[in-house]
Amino acid sequence: MQSHEQSIQSHELSVQSHEQSIQSHKQSIQSHELSIHSHEQSIQSHKQSIQSHELSIHSHKQSIQSTKQSIQSTKPYTLLSTIQLEWKIKGVKQNIENKGNTLSDPFYVGLYKCQGYIEWNCLNADKVGVFICIMKGAYDDKLHWLIRYKYTLILLNHININNNYETLLK
Repeated sequence: MQSHEQSIQSHELSVQSHEQSIQSHKQSIQSHELSIHSHEQSIQSHKQSIQSHELSIHSHKQSIQSTKQSIQSTKPYTLLSTIQLEWKIKGVKQNIENKGNTLSDPFYVGLYKCQGYIEWNCLNADKVGVFICIMKGAYDDKLHWLIRYKYTLILLNHININNNYETLLK
């Protein structure tokens, strides 16, 4: 009988051990289920973020396309408005005496690359030639040629403000 009691005790201990093992496995399963749920939420959040970025990319692509179309379809006269360029020329008296020429730094008017040019003592006379030259620029393939604009050119004598000259160039 003692052997049966020992056997029963042994089985009871074994049952307890299995019950503890089952409980431990249940806790492990719950922990994994929580982890899976957390990962699923994270995945869903990432999917939403990806969709938001895709919409943003699509919007930017449309904006870029619209800008490209606008540049390609822009008529020349819409590119220019009132542009003021201040070009301070040093050594005017020396340039006149030496019959030299003076070039400005290149600048852009709209998409047109330009450069100012002064020919001192123009045509071997007592005249000054002032020109705006269109140069080869980065946007030439987008522009309409021939250029037909009216420009107003104002020359200011900073020494005597009452001695200025304005002309309309066609």
